[in-house]
Amino acid sequence: MSKAARYAIDLGTTNTVIAEASKNIVKLIESKVVPIQQRTDEYNNERKEYLSSTLFFDQNGSVIVGEYAKNMKGSQPDRILYNTKLKMGTDATWRMTDKDFTAKQSAAEILKVCRQTIETRLRHEKTLPAITITVPASFNIDQINDTIDSAVQAGFDYNKITILDEPTAAIIEFVNSQVNLATSHREIDFSEKKRILVFDLGGGTCDVCVVDVVLLDSVEGKIDIEQIKVGRYNEFGGSHFDVKCATDLFNAICREKGIEESELDKKVKDRMLHLLVKFSEEAKEWFSQELEYSDREDVPPYKKNIPLFKNEMFPVTIDVKTYDKYTEDLYIKKRSKFSRDRLSIEEVIKHTIYEGKIETSTIDYVFLTGGMAQYPKVEEVVKSLIQKPVIRPNEMMSAVARGAAISMFYEHDVKQIPSDPYIIDSKSDIDYEALEREEAKSTASVQEQEASDSLSFDRGLKLNTKLAEAIMIDVDDNLPLEIVPSNTTLPFNKIYPNSFTVASPSAIRLDLFAGKNNMDSEMRIQRSYMKILDKPVKIGTPIDIEVSIDKNKYLKLSVQIKDSFHEPIVLDVTSDAKEEEGEVSGVK
Repeated sequence: MSKAARYAIDLGTTNTVIAEASKNIVKLIESKVVPIQQRTDEYNNERKEYLSSTLFFDQNGSVIVGEYAKNMKGSQPDRILYNTKLKMGTDATWRMTDKDFTAKQSAAEILKVCRQTIETRLRHEKTLPAITITVPASFNIDQINDTIDSAVQAGFDYNKITILDEPTAAIIEFVNSQVNLATSHREIDFSEKKRILVFDLGGGTCDVCVVDVVLLDSVEGKIDIEQIKVGRYNEFGGSHFDVKCATDLFNAICREKGIEESELDKKVKDRMLHLLVKFSEEAKEWFSQELEYSDREDVPPYKKNIPLFKNEMFPVTIDVKTYDKYTEDLYIKKRSKFSRDRLSIEEVIKHTIYEGKIETSTIDYVFLTGGMAQYPKVEEVVKSLIQKPVIRPNEMMSAVARGAAISMFYEHDVKQIPSDPYIIDSKSDIDYEALEREEAKSTASVQEQEASDSLSFDRGLKLNTKLAEAIMIDVDDNLPLEIVPSNTTLPFNKIYPNSFTVASPSAIRLDLFAGKNNMDSEMRIQRSYMKILDKPVKIGTPIDIEVSIDKNKYLKLSVQIKDSFHEPIVLDVTSDAKEEEGEVSGVK
């Protein structure tokens, strides 16, 4: 396969973007957006830079993804799925055309369109290339697994899928763009380590990460990015601003028309809110563009006629001041108690800094990315909280996809700087033999790359990623046992000898939780890992558990029953494991 370009997909809550990276004529690594072919109306298809992560189910049960689906939100909301990324890693379903549809299936439909676009672009190639897919840095194990499964369902090769977190991808794009400049023209001097708070406010999720970035060789551009702290998963993004604005607009319109909300039919109300959410999103984008060149008081209101009542057009108007008033509670905390059900920009930033025990004085810059971060007030609020200079990518909507493609190019076509794996066994803190094997493997890989690499310079990329939350196993009649601490550097491997005993004679089942630690009141239930046994086992028999997490955050659990009958067992992921005669017990 040609090494001309490498591909990545930013699978977003609101929009999905494809990018490719390649060498330019002077052999610098550059990236660009790949337009995506999609249905735009009843009769036409067009190539657009962004694919709306929206699905429309037509009368025949066919699925249409993209702009056409987005435009159908107001007229046929019961046939629309959107923001489904927020339910990845769960068993939530939506009833569409008499079938239950999951978030994983929704992502697969979006990724199919992406696969077809890449295939068309590489029509002379016989196989699909390796692909990087981006996810929030705070995605847990179940959410990562669902993303990978979705890509496989869409037709991508499991062995050619790389998962990269969105904030790191955006930082890679920015640092690479700096490296491509002459030293005297760079915005930031990365020859000395810089600590950056990354604030990624997308369509439906918000990532807050603290990373250290340094160029190990400022001339050649050997990039070292280390995650210091990854904030916990937050369902908080641009869509929440749209809904909040739409809800307040709806209430204002009802007051103006003398309508009692309780008197409205649910379908009528839902349809009105769908139309107002779309209007609010358009208004936000309008204000973002206008505020780049005008002061707030000079920005004209956003106006549009919407068929709110019995398909009669109703004029809806909103100005910047009103939009900011409707959404003000999403910027700065106005509640005395922290709540994940009602978040704000202030809360997610301060919570991450607090949990990471990070002093704001150690932060050098704030890096803003994500679609919602384009709205100027977001930058104003974040800058006021951290009191540090704000930097941002040149093209915020596509920075994640382009950075991921650049990362893929580094991985396959440029010499890599080996990352340090975190490997522990039951006998010692560090498995030095494993480290030596990894180093030898990396050296051999580098030598092989050197033999075939056509780049005339020596670049490199070193990424150290971390797990946002701890992983725990539920234990009967006791607190969950932490098996992977929060903020653990990946990859990770550890064996827990004789730490558990069998609680069921016919199966092994491990129920997992994710949270700050085993005392966390906000810990979340994860999917279970289970295996039905070929031979019965005595309850109370000790077991060893081996935990492995690879660079893609893919979790593997293996069990060794301490008897003479059973070989090591690799457990399968399950969401509802039951025995024929009842529910399978966990471990003790």
